[in-house]
Amino acid sequence: MSRAVGIPFAIVGFVCLSIGVKFGIDKARWHSESGTTVGEVVSNRAGESCSGSGTKRRCSTIYYPTVAFTASGRNVSFESGVGTSDAYAVGDTVPVRFAKEDAHDAEIDSILRIFGVSIFLTLFGLVFGGVGLAVSFGEQIGYWLRSRSIYEGDRPRSAA
Repeated sequence: MSRAVGIPFAIVGFVCLSIGVKFGIDKARWHSESGTTVGEVVSNRAGESCSGSGTKRRCSTIYYPTVAFTASGRNVSFESGVGTSDAYAVGDTVPVRFAKEDAHDAEIDSILRIFGVSIFLTLFGLVFGGVGLAVSFGEQIGYWLRSRSIYEGDRPRSAA
């Protein structure tokens, strides 16, 4: 691979890393300012998630729970933005985190449900960007490191 491939990798990685960090900061602020309560799963909406194509196409059912809770004396319900392959049972109680100014801005209180997208984008950006930088500048970095070596052949250089 060359710089023609590495630089776009690094740019895509940097963009994903930036978006992931921004989402993470926004979610951390939301998390620190939000209220908590316990909600009850009132239903599950089934969706389909597929991967592959042709004869290798595989699909599975993803469930998005609808949760009801009470905030400031008002009954509120929301559908989780994160689906899972295992459905919650109707009647299950779950921890809920919600925005105090708009209780409909809510999610089941778990790290992956709240921070999952930002964690994924940040890690993806680090890996993609790192590969891009390594491909683009690896040879120059290796040359620079070798030129700074304290060893020359089998004999140590004097440390001046």
